[in-house]
Amino acid sequence: MCGGDCTADADADGICDDVDDCIGSVDACGVCNGDGTSCSGCTYLNAENYDASAVIDDGTCFFQFTNSECVGDLSGDGFVGIDDILTMLSLYDTYCD
Repeated sequence: MCGGDCTADADADGICDDVDDCIGSVDACGVCNGDGTSCSGCTYLNAENYDASAVIDDGTCFFQFTNSECVGDLSGDGFVGIDDILTMLSLYDTYCD
């Protein structure tokens, strides 16, 4: 709580502004007053543009599908399995030009 020698706590976080590391709020990326874009990117491991540093998926994932004989074989491993279903679900509600 703000008190004693503390004269201001603009963001009401209980830390005096003169010693507060962030006057405002920290986003999901850990950035003070950030908008969450500094740690966003493609979070799907099997995507062509997977970004290991991304914490927030931004919907930009790109998947390279194979010319498998199996229509539902999105991973190209020769059979339709859970990985193919998860890939399809990851694309749900994706806008395509």
